[in-house]
Amino acid sequence: VGLSRRTFLGRAAAIAGAAALPQWVLSCAPRARRPHIVLIMCDDLGYGDVGFTGATAYSTPRIDRIAHEGVTLTQAYSAAPVCSPTRVALMTGRYAQREPSGLHEPLTTHPIGLAADPPTLPRSLKDAGYRTALVGKWHLGTASEYHPRRHGFEEFY
Repeated sequence: VGLSRRTFLGRAAAIAGAAALPQWVLSCAPRARRPHIVLIMCDDLGYGDVGFTGATAYSTPRIDRIAHEGVTLTQAYSAAPVCSPTRVALMTGRYAQREPSGLHEPLTTHPIGLAADPPTLPRSLKDAGYRTALVGKWHLGTASEYHPRRHGFEEFY
């Protein structure tokens, strides 16, 4: 799309002016609206177990609507066949086998959990200005030092 000379010069002047502003002024400017992120993780859910991927034995209209109005990730795989290692991989972006805490096996009542020091997805989102919450099971440690709030979640229920 071609721009008129007047439009081009106006935009160039605006960019140059913004570049010359002190950083504190830029940080006070309203941010562009970011998309909401809702990540749904279900244990033992197969690809064809919801309506939008072909399930016909039952209806999943709300999940189907979320899928149709949002983004679905269809070229992904689970990092492990059980929940705790899969959750470690999701939270840290690392293979669960590389997690030193021992969360590469199913977590039951072991006194282990995901340490608070590795970078996590919710912490990164929080650092980027998102509000974060976890609703549902955590399964990455039951002791207070492994609590979801230690990993970037502001709310946990």
